[in-house]
Amino acid sequence: ENTTAELDSQALALVGRMFQVCHHISTEMKTTFVQFGLKQPNFDVMVTLLRAGPTQALIPDELLEQMSIASGAMTSVFKPRKKGWVKRISNKTDKRSVSVALTSTGLKLINQVIVEHVKRQKVLLALFSEVQQIELNKILSDYLAKI
Repeated sequence: ENTTAELDSQALALVGRMFQVCHHISTEMKTTFVQFGLKQPNFDVMVTLLRAGPTQALIPDELLEQMSIASGAMTSVFKPRKKGWVKRISNKTDKRSVSVALTSTGLKLINQVIVEHVKRQKVLLALFSEVQQIELNKILSDYLAKI
């Protein structure tokens, strides 16, 4: 029979702190998104399209793959589309195929959001020295590579 005295308190403390850090960062990031009328999934769609290059367009499968989400989560495209931030573009050679692209309004918005997003990230990371940031990045990268 296990007792609390036998539990690994170091593991409990570390994972607990990781949860607190994730919650804090998530809350701070949401603040930026809310300023612009976005939610995290909307931002993810738009920034993924921005990274797509000059066309800022992807077919839905490419968008899902680059965002690492399941097809059921494609509803995150609907709000940006309703707001006029993204649009569907029909394939001229195959009418069954469509791409999702940023509109000019969406491009202007995501460019504004990304500037504020990066500013907020820098504020969050300013609690660490440059050396600590590099060390933390290495530790987290190593962890992610193993899962």
